[in-house]
Amino acid sequence: MTVTGGQSPQHIELPGHTRLRLDPSAERLAGRDCRTVIMGGSPLRLMRLDQRGIKVFDQLGSGIRLDSVTSASRRAIANLARRLLDGGLAHPDWSSEPDAVSPTPSGRFTAADVTVVVPVKDRPEQLARLLASVGPGPVIVVDDGSAVPVGHLPANVEVVRHNQSRGPGAARNTGFAHATTALVAFADSDVVLPGGWLDALLPHFDDPAVGLVAPRIAPLVSDGSVLTRYEAARSSLDLGPLPARVAPRTRVGYVPAAVLLVRREAFDGFLEAMPVGEDVDAVWRLIARHWTARYEPASTVQHDHRTRFVDFLRRRAEYGSSAAPLALRHRHDVTPLAVSGWSAFAWGLLATQTPLGIAGAPLVAGVTTAMLPGKLKSLAEPNHVAVRLGLRGHLGAGRQIASAIMRAYLPMAVPLAVGSRRARRALLAAAVVPALLEWHERRPPIDAPRWVLLRCADDAAYCVGVWIGAIEHRTIAPLVPDFTSWPRTRK
Repeated sequence: MTVTGGQSPQHIELPGHTRLRLDPSAERLAGRDCRTVIMGGSPLRLMRLDQRGIKVFDQLGSGIRLDSVTSASRRAIANLARRLLDGGLAHPDWSSEPDAVSPTPSGRFTAADVTVVVPVKDRPEQLARLLASVGPGPVIVVDDGSAVPVGHLPANVEVVRHNQSRGPGAARNTGFAHATTALVAFADSDVVLPGGWLDALLPHFDDPAVGLVAPRIAPLVSDGSVLTRYEAARSSLDLGPLPARVAPRTRVGYVPAAVLLVRREAFDGFLEAMPVGEDVDAVWRLIARHWTARYEPASTVQHDHRTRFVDFLRRRAEYGSSAAPLALRHRHDVTPLAVSGWSAFAWGLLATQTPLGIAGAPLVAGVTTAMLPGKLKSLAEPNHVAVRLGLRGHLGAGRQIASAIMRAYLPMAVPLAVGSRRARRALLAAAVVPALLEWHERRPPIDAPRWVLLRCADDAAYCVGVWIGAIEHRTIAPLVPDFTSWPRTRK
């Protein structure tokens, strides 16, 4: 079996009882030389398979165990499975029922292998609620300088106290240092862990390459207000209903530390000097050391979202302020805008709103799309795919550019809009059109005008934080765009 395309950061064999579920983006296309091309994943990639390879792919896609797949050597099967996982073309499926021929063995880890670490400061009621949901396993509560020391806790809970507050990262590190189990779960005090929350997370660690798994985070309660409905539909903590490999510049580029489950040997702590964004940094450092991080929405925990508008805006600004320190530490992974330079040029022409620009924008888009088949030579009919990819790429770039204007470049766009009618129209389009498209796609329980206003406030608050962080750290790193080329087939 021959496989070309994509590169795995891991050379660790998957367990034989692993089953895969194809990502919705995975698409089979006819290739040249009697090959089949699988297109999809995040970022987009092409994987060429020969006849034996496609037989293995079809078996993997049907959901059978790796050790039941035929038509190739065990090593070749495991190699293809790993490439599919690393490329976001497939995800591990641990939910399948055992079959009569090859029953699935019990998972390697159980809840007894997990210590839950809870950082807390001055939240006695929320802490009590969380501890009531955790269960009987070992728990370490790190009291990060609460005015009233934490006390009167269940017997399975150990309390470690910081006499002075050192921040959530330091509190988590203290708890991690005191834990002795193979796996450690970090849970903030404002979350609730429903029964069975570990069931979908623990099997991922049967794969020796996995160092971190995160559940989906949903709102705990809704008071019916417009803000809580908006948060339920567009929280920055909720990363959606689809599983994913977590990596910078992919569909799921980060996971928050509200709830994380980590393998002890893979994790090296949070950067205590970062008051915000320390979770993103910790996840990215783990990935940089060639561990796999996964997002598993089959496990859903609940979080107290902010219900006061001022608190909501303040938190969004805090998130934005993390862009600068993250960009300094992970320069190639943080950018407000990553699109093709040709797409940016086409949209820039359109934004001029002149006859030349309006005529030139589709011309540039058309010429660059016409050039794309040359990069799709592995396909039997590249022209049709090129049109689809070109259209999707240019339209997606437009939404990204509009988002970057609102979330990073607003302080530059507003003065231009004050002095120019064309700039005002362009800024209005950047604010309203993507928000309306998102409203149409998500169909949230909010009318369109209020959705648009809340999203604009959301983006503007984040933008304020980005600039505050950039000024404090004296860097323009979080404002530098990346004009990438078209997706390329990896050899």
